[in-house]
Amino acid sequence: ITPPFVHKFRQMAQPDDEDDVPCQPIAEDLAHYQEHYKEFFEELTIQSVSPDRQEAVFRIVSKRSDRRQLSVRLTTHGFVIEEDSQSGELQGQVLESFEQLLSTMDGADSFGSRLCGLVNEQLLQQLGSLDGQLHADATKD
Repeated sequence: ITPPFVHKFRQMAQPDDEDDVPCQPIAEDLAHYQEHYKEFFEELTIQSVSPDRQEAVFRIVSKRSDRRQLSVRLTTHGFVIEEDSQSGELQGQVLESFEQLLSTMDGADSFGSRLCGLVNEQLLQQLGSLDGQLHADATKD
């Protein structure tokens, strides 16, 4: 005999039916990428959005000197590269995340270096701010 609390726990642990949960519109994700990832690309242009806002096509241009351009379809299943300005090399690839898309477009080394550089800049700014506060506190005493 299974105690009632174990039965309830098992019910809570089971995933909800995906049809019951409304999906966040994909177009909102693209606006987030445009705002928060702008240091990683030269340009991101939304070309079309489906009426239910669960699919979108956008063009992204690399910051690298070759200015690689990708046309990407974003769906609830991932990022599908539809066109690649470098002889279609990446065409047809399906990626799970925007970070994977950036890494695939520019190369993992380039993406990783840019990410580390941005993190270092932010840390230096925070340390500079902290140093300024410590100096100000020291002069008060």
